[in-house]
Formats: sequence, C-alpha cells, structure tokens
Amino acid sequence: KEKAALAWNTNVNVGSGSFNPNSEITSSPVNSTVSTLNNPGTAGRTTENNYSNSQERETVQDLSSAPMRSNVSFTVGLQAGVVLNDRWNIKSGLQFGNYRSSSNSSTVIRDRNSDRLYPYHGASSSTEISDGRVINVTSEYEFYNDFQILSIPLMASYKLVDRKLDIALVAGLTGDFILKNTLRGGSDQINDISFDQNDRQSYRNIFASGITGIEFSYPFADKYALSIMPTYKRALTNVTSKSATFNSMPAFMGLNMSLAYMF
Repeated sequence: KEKAALAWNTNVNVGSGSFNPNSEITSSPVNSTVSTLNNPGTAGRTTENNYSNSQERETVQDLSSAPMRSNVSFTVGLQAGVVLNDRWNIKSGLQFGNYRSSSNSSTVIRDRNSDRLYPYHGASSSTEISDGRVINVTSEYEFYNDFQILSIPLMASYKLVDRKLDIALVAGLTGDFILKNTLRGGSDQINDISFDQNDRQSYRNIFASGITGIEFSYPFADKYALSIMPTYKRALTNVTSKSATFNSMPAFMGLNMSLAYMF
C-alpha cells in the first residue's frame, strides 16, 4: 500500500528532572517592621531610620535572601503530532508539572492577631506584609517554593537517524500557565501560603519558554514506539510582576519517557 501524504501519532509521557528558578533579588526584601520571636506579643520595631537596630535589620536581610536551589520536579503529558515526511514531525498537547525549588530562611511572617507563622523569603511570592503582620527572626529552616504549571508545547523534530533506533533533534516553544504557587516551611509550626490565579502574587500567571532536546525512539509492534528524551526548557523573559523584589527566569532540565501510537 502507498503511504499517505501525512501520518498521525499520539503519545502519553511522564518525566522528572531538576527545576531551577534562577532567582535574583533586585531590592531589599525587608522594608517595614522587624521584631524577634522572644517578644511575640508586641509590635515589631521600626528599623529603617533607627541606627541602633541597623545591624539586626542587615542580619534579617541576609538570612531571608539565601539563593534558591534546584529541586526535583515531575511532569505528565498527552501529545498529538503530524508526520510531515520521513524526517519532520510537528506535535503539540498538554503538559502538567509539579516544580519545586528550595532554600534556607531564618525569617517568618507573624500575624499579630492570631500569632500564626508563615514562611518568608526574599525570592518568593509576596505575602502582603501589611497591618497586623511583621517579619520575625527565627531559627533557620528549610524553605520550599512549589509550582503547579500547565504547559502547551509546540515542537518540531528532525530525524537524524532512521533505523531500528531513531534519533531526532527537537526544538520549540511552550506557553506556561501558573495554576498555583505554594510556599512551605520545613516545620509543623509554619503554615503554608498558597496563591492561585485570582490572588495578587509576585509571579505572572502566563509566560513563554523555549525548549530543546534529543529524542531516542524505538518502534515496535508496527503501531507503537517507546522513547526517551532529555530536554532543557527555559523561560524567555523574567516571569515576576513589577511589584516583585526579585527577578526569575525558571529553567527545567529533565528526562521524558513516552509511549506513542502511530495511526
């Protein structure tokens, strides 16, 4: 039988890798009140123009500005593609990922009305330090910044090797939508803070990324193929809002594994 001019395929994939927020603090994260946990029932001391407390303020700034580190992340997706010819393939779909970065912090947000504690870090989503909330010094703890991101990729692949094991170069763009951003402290005494698309947050809800990779594919049983694809993905622009005190251009290096069906 003669081959059709176009062929179609679909695949389901899972992946894991390292997520790096590439955060850089651009202005002082501590700009209002600072107090210590030794006196939780009193208002924070204003330190901006108080020379005697300047050393404490500098310490708080340093402890709440530690660099964000890469951490393990997971993705799952469903894609469909069209095979243009023996070499070129174009595909798109949906990809959902849980992405995590981590750091250390020695400051928290304390609500003076309830005495509840929340995580604080200079390179994280804003927690609205307002009336009734102050920045407190505390013992050092692990800080996590978790993202739930839905991506829509548009990728083209060019087959370099067309044998029993196919090898193809892959490149394209993705539209990324932050569904939720959650700040977690590595302590039972520190409450989580979650931001969804309706909340004011430091990250823009929508941004674009570039993606590239190499796909190794093994066809079997006429209609199926197994593949693995190391990928590198990076935001094309800064993804924080104008009100944020930091910049971020997230990058994700991962390994995707997929099962494809060819029509």
